[in-house]
This record gives sequence, C-alpha cells and structure tokens, in this order.
Amino acid sequence: MINATHYSGLTIPITLKMHQLAQHFRQHHPHPQKAKQTYLNTLAVYSVHSYLNWLGIETDLPTSHSWDVTLQQLADVADLHVVGKGRLECRPVLPDQPLCVVPAEVWNGRIGFVAVQLDAALEEATLLGFVPTMTAEALPLEQLRSLDQLLNHLDQLGHAQPLKAATLRQWLENRVEMGWSTAETVLGWHQPALAFRGAEAADSSAFVVRGKLLHLTEADPAPLVLLVGVRSTTAMEVEVWVKLCPQDETLLPSALELCVLDGAGVAVMQAQARSTEMIQLVFSAAWDEQFSIRVTLDNATILQPFTV
Repeated sequence: MINATHYSGLTIPITLKMHQLAQHFRQHHPHPQKAKQTYLNTLAVYSVHSYLNWLGIETDLPTSHSWDVTLQQLADVADLHVVGKGRLECRPVLPDQPLCVVPAEVWNGRIGFVAVQLDAALEEATLLGFVPTMTAEALPLEQLRSLDQLLNHLDQLGHAQPLKAATLRQWLENRVEMGWSTAETVLGWHQPALAFRGAEAADSSAFVVRGKLLHLTEADPAPLVLLVGVRSTTAMEVEVWVKLCPQDETLLPSALELCVLDGAGVAVMQAQARSTEMIQLVFSAAWDEQFSIRVTLDNATILQPFTV
C-alpha cells in the first residue's frame, strides 16, 4: 500500500523483493562504498517504479542504466526508463539529510530528478518531490517540486507539438524540406556568424546549416531560432550540432531546455539555457539513424524529428 504523508510526499513500503534485487546487484561490486551506493540506488529506483506503475505509467527497468551492472560500476547511476518519455533519475536521501545529492555525471539525458528518502531500517521509502533539471550537485529538499508537478511534467513530455521530420542526407545534397531556410535568412539582421559561434569543428564552413523559427505558444511574440548544422565525417557517420538562440538581442529564458532523443525516444543529451544567449549540443549519428530534438519551456514542448 502507498500512503500519502502530511507534507505531500508518498511513502512506499520496501518489500523483500526490492531487497533481493538490491542484494543481487550489490554482490557484483566488491568495493564496500560502491556496493552500498548500488544497494541504495536500487531501492530508490524501484520505489519510483512502483509509484509510477501504480498510477498506470509504464516503465522499463531492464533498459534502465541503473539495472546494468557494468554501468553501475562506471557511474553513480540511478535512472528509471519511463517508456515514451525518457530517463528519470531517482536519488536516495538518507534520514535527516537536508540535501539530495545528484552527481553531475548523471545530469545529461534526464527528464527529471526525484528525491527518495529511505528510513534508517530500510523498510520504507518516501518520495519527497522532483526537479526537472539540476544546477548544483547538492539540492536543498525545500526546493523540490511536488509529485503532482512531476506527473504534469511527464504528461507534457508525452504531448509535444510534433513537426514534420527533416532528412539530413537531403541537406548534404543541397535539397531542403519546406519550412527550413539558410542561417542568414532565419537570423534576419543578426550577423550570420552567430550560426557558427561555439561550433566544435575545425572547419565550420564544411557544415550545411539550416534553421527555422519555433513558436512554443501561439501567443509567443518572440520566436526562437533553431539552427542545425550537419557535415559528413566518415562513410558511416555524420557530425551534427543543434543550436537554440533568440531572434532578437534578448537572452534565452532561463528554464528553456534543449534535448536530443534517440530513435526510441530516450533522452541522450540535454542542456538548459540559464539566461544565456545560446545553447548548443554536438553529437555524431550514423547514416539512416533517427533522432529528435525536443525544446521545452514550462508546459510547452516542441518535438522536431530527423532522419540522417
């Protein structure tokens, strides 16, 4: 049975099955600190899994990185794969601990972070709340948002505005779909050099760059500029960079998020604007691979799919 506490957290009993799973993973790690870390992470992840499944939200434990023994060894990972949404990081909080600690190594590729307080006897887990992004490794518990807001957040991720897929192979053949323009056109009176600022490439001119305007809401008077650059690097791969910037001289909204999703819809890279003039992600992709760019601000989300 799941019980609501007086401060809006939810308490979930830690069952024998949960302890058996945690023990199964722990025995793969001879170092005591890693073994304890893995044990607590497993309890936290399974607690959130139980809560979401109780609400009818599908999760997939076997495809979560926290369920992979090798990845457990490489990083302090506690993610839960929420089907069709992405990876939700579930961090254990010890009794009387005022902070939720989330190592920076697991910030990327997450759709949110849930704090799970474990009691001293490891008999109960209390879901305290969540945040959509992290800005420091130690988060004061009073800054957590409610679980209701977590559910709204997950719901919004499943209702993104879908856009027509763009085919990057055609861009390299100088064929561009309707709705995309050159960087010079979409940036208006801005200097075209903005399209290449921060590009992690030795020869920026080798990239084919296209852009489009994004309106997160119909009433938004200031559209965002989405720029995408692609160049062929090998017979098997291309290099891609994705950039968001304002069309005018203002800064990006601090809560604006840019995320890259793989073909299964799982977030693999993520960045937050934090009141900067531009955010950018750079990655490699194989020919014919599919991925999507997700742009989110508050309750508005736009999803732009691509095929390489």
